Amino acid sequence: LAGTSDVGSLLTMFTHYSWLLSPYSAKTRALLRYKHVPFWDETPSALELYLTKIRPAVGRAIMPTMRTPEGEWLQDSALICDAVEARFPEPTTTPPGPAQKLASLLVELAADEWLTALCLHYRWNVAANASWALKEFARCAFPLLPKSMATRLSAPIAGKMQSYRSVLGISEETIPGMERYTADLIYVLEVHFTSHSFLLGERPCRGDFALFGPLWAHLYRDPHSRYLFDNAPNCRRWMQVLHAHDESFNLQAGADTDVNSPVGHVDDSARFLSDDVVPPSLDAFFETVFKEQWPLLQAVMDAVDQYLDENPSAKRVPRVLGQAPFRIGGALGERKLLTFMHWKAQRPLRAFAAFGPLEQSSARLWLQRVGGLEALQRQPRHWLDRIGGLPQEELR
Repeated sequence: LAGTSDVGSLLTMFTHYSWLLSPYSAKTRALLRYKHVPFWDETPSALELYLTKIRPAVGRAIMPTMRTPEGEWLQDSALICDAVEARFPEPTTTPPGPAQKLASLLVELAADEWLTALCLHYRWNVAANASWALKEFARCAFPLLPKSMATRLSAPIAGKMQSYRSVLGISEETIPGMERYTADLIYVLEVHFTSHSFLLGERPCRGDFALFGPLWAHLYRDPHSRYLFDNAPNCRRWMQVLHAHDESFNLQAGADTDVNSPVGHVDDSARFLSDDVVPPSLDAFFETVFKEQWPLLQAVMDAVDQYLDENPSAKRVPRVLGQAPFRIGGALGERKLLTFMHWKAQRPLRAFAAFGPLEQSSARLWLQRVGGLEALQRQPRHWLDRIGGLPQEELR
């Protein structure tokens, strides 16, 4: 139970369905706590995921999922965060300046749609992590069964997660690049956090919560990739503050992880950097976004445009439209073109297009500095809407 000590307030609480293993759940949980939202953090069993709660409500066995006090179900971390921001605007995580707003959106896009490959590699290609994660799946999915039986029953769930490695282009050719990218990312963040508490100053933006998700829930919490942060004390401090409950920060599976202990680490009165400054210490991160991630996003958007040009009466787009080459950490590979990435890329594109002349000027100066102006100026011919609550999520 988080954010309340009044039993009568239970009727006005949100229920956040999540596992600690889930990076997107770490993102939404941290935001809920920062906003002082009263919520239950519930670990759904396999029965609840597939049969009695989650899949019947949103069409898929997926996390995080959130139920509002009014009974509305929300799914997808970005949409959950949008709903929380709208309902609990303070303390804000939206910077006032256009360049900072765009930077936050781009960090969220990278965290949600690019770092997933790093997460899957370190969790399922590192044998000791894979064994640990399977036990965690068993603990969450089948809490009442003997460990050996729960582990056997959880193997198909873990196997499904492992199968996404090929979808995201994880291969012998790309693994060295992914590991270089991971080391470079942690180094950039470590240097940045020597001067700043958060990405854009002394208070967290949405990008902080999004980036925290995969770094904490996968790379740090998984015990056999935690070494990646051995020489990054400032990065660890940043994660610990966003995690907001010291007692469970370093705990392993099976320990008493109190995800609802009191908040008291983020100053709600702290400010973003003035004058719409995006710190140059993050330039290397954003330059890599536009050099490596954005070409893949553009390939997805081009594929969607081509598909809808050729199928103008289509009511939905396929979940995958072929595959394309991509580069990560300098390594070349191929991965599937997931149309969901088009929907996510629309968020910074739409934000940039909606800026007025003065806002555009500030955003353009920053985008030119990090090599992203041309990418953000190119708009897709077709825009997608996400239709949830169906047997399969659809984009139209």
